[in-house]
Amino acid sequence: MIELRPDQQEALQAVLTAYKQRPEDGKALIVAATGWGKTVFFSSLARELKSINILILAHRDELLDQAREKLQMVDSSAIVGKVGGGSYEWGAPITVAGVDTISRDKHLKNLHKFNYKLIIVDECHHAPAPKYQKVLNALPNAFRLGVTATPERLDGKSLEPIFGKPLFRMDIKDAIQQGLLSDIRSIAIRTETSLDNIKSSRNADGEIDFNQKELENAIDTPARNQRIVEAYQEHAVGRRTICFCVSVEHAHNVAEAFNQAGIPAAVVSGTTSLTERARLYSQLRDGSLKVLTNVLVLTEGFDLPAVDCVIMARPTQSNSLYIQCIGRGARRAPNKIYCLILDITDNCYRLRLSPQNISKALGLKINGGELLTEAIEREEKEKAEQEAREKRALIRKLNERRHEDKEIDLFALPEWQEKPGGLYVLEVGPRKHRIALVPCSSSGWTQLYDVCARLAPDFQGQRWLKAQPLDYALQYAEKRAHQLLEDPGSVKLLDRNAAWRSQPLDPAGKQAKMLRWYRIPIRDGMTKGEASDLISEHKAKLEQKKARKAAKQREETA
Repeated sequence: MIELRPDQQEALQAVLTAYKQRPEDGKALIVAATGWGKTVFFSSLARELKSINILILAHRDELLDQAREKLQMVDSSAIVGKVGGGSYEWGAPITVAGVDTISRDKHLKNLHKFNYKLIIVDECHHAPAPKYQKVLNALPNAFRLGVTATPERLDGKSLEPIFGKPLFRMDIKDAIQQGLLSDIRSIAIRTETSLDNIKSSRNADGEIDFNQKELENAIDTPARNQRIVEAYQEHAVGRRTICFCVSVEHAHNVAEAFNQAGIPAAVVSGTTSLTERARLYSQLRDGSLKVLTNVLVLTEGFDLPAVDCVIMARPTQSNSLYIQCIGRGARRAPNKIYCLILDITDNCYRLRLSPQNISKALGLKINGGELLTEAIEREEKEKAEQEAREKRALIRKLNERRHEDKEIDLFALPEWQEKPGGLYVLEVGPRKHRIALVPCSSSGWTQLYDVCARLAPDFQGQRWLKAQPLDYALQYAEKRAHQLLEDPGSVKLLDRNAAWRSQPLDPAGKQAKMLRWYRIPIRDGMTKGEASDLISEHKAKLEQKKARKAAKQREETA
């Protein structure tokens, strides 16, 4: 089972509270960065509300498949039907549905028949579109939950009339600062291309952006495509890279320019089969493919934490689209210090129609080559230095930060070692405990990992966690690695092969007293190891509850 972080627990509790207060026609909006774990979050909500029929709505087939995978990872007993992509599995307690399919009149009738009480809209910034509105209007009494990384739209339409004000918000800057996502470094790559004569038009969602055909004619040139390749060779050689283009033909031309330079590249588009996509993603993961170009296929639902470079070869006026694109490289992975953004920057002197760049999209001035965390730190320092009355507080803050840095560095983890076959190994402490992230069979779109260990002194193999996405497996492994560093004696608790774990629980012992104190049922034949796991799980839940309470208090006093 996937373990939610305290921030995800906070979001879950906020939605559950809103649902209990108004289960009929209630609303909730969660805004969280790409890579935060929105699918795992709403899958956990579905597990909590499994007594009602639930409809999960998305606009792409791969999003439906990913939602079904995560639902069954979070709750192995979940029964999930799919409507869309040629499937019509009506009648399951949980239905994942494609908006193109379910918005047709013949399918709208089934919405009333199966009495859905909760609608979850994935990537809900699309919800103002007519097809979504048809589905939502067909279920006026259902509770609505929208999840998105980017609630702002170019057409100015607000999501609040549909989902209410955000109950929880964590943007990409917050997630990076809290260590939930990898850092970002951006380099602006100048070109000689002009965007000044390109008109604007409405896209499929009703937003105004550069006219796609005019944009394609302006930027899909041999000179600009070669400039993209040269920028990669100068700044990003060896990095696993995805490149966003303006059209399928543009994507093919950019990929061809990379291949001619001896850099393995391929294209994924809307017509690429699911089998072929899985093969390309696997090649990008193992490094045999260096660059994967696309149009909009990878903006939503793409999940490959190893990607550590994003090329923005597609100018856009949309803040949402820009954030979605760069967020595809922000997931954490072993030894991934930052994701490099190569921002292909064209000339545009009409400020009203100027394209997005990373500074504009994040509302933060970022100097060339500067990490996002460095930019935030610099901006905060500059602001503090402008106000003389805060100088003393700034010095005190910096001194405290230095002290914290020293304490953290004492327990800094060494680097993960990447081995053949996608295996990651971490050697911990002077006793050289070994923790490994071991690829196991993929679950559809997502490569899953077991967390395994060999602990001193006998180094017998053991599995700590089974079949989890990389970011969750990494979180679990590093938490226990820190525990081994900070308390070497904890190896006795972590070692699944320790002799004490198989001993029967002493009814009069300390563990049994703790179980009774926490009101955890004691079953016949329970071992000390099983009791230890139950106590640890309960303590973790108490810590999460305490963190949620502290976060709520901070919010009330802010």
